[in-house]
Amino acid sequence: MQRIIDPFAGALRDEDGAIVYKVTEGEMSRFKSNDEETLKRLYEMRKATSYEPWDVDEEDEEAFRQGLVAELEDNKSPFNIDDFHAVLNKELGVFGKDDKYSVTKDLKEAY
Repeated sequence: MQRIIDPFAGALRDEDGAIVYKVTEGEMSRFKSNDEETLKRLYEMRKATSYEPWDVDEEDEEAFRQGLVAELEDNKSPFNIDDFHAVLNKELGVFGKDDKYSVTKDLKEAY
């Protein structure tokens, strides 16, 4: 039961209390970090999709959020804005896809 609540309960810790974890070669091979061709392909992909730096103060959270939304709307990010809209509608949407507002239904559900 303790492992479910705190998965690092039995982990080694250093003198400051930080968890010590040793990465093995087998774990790194899953990420193909030793494969030269994979690394070259990733580098070329990153270089081809390089983005210009933002003129946003990193301490200004609202400006940072607006910068993220602007990149999404302009399709400059690797993410698809339609995916975000679908998740937001699913999680925060009041009405379903085919639902329409009904005063009667609203009053019945309220009382």
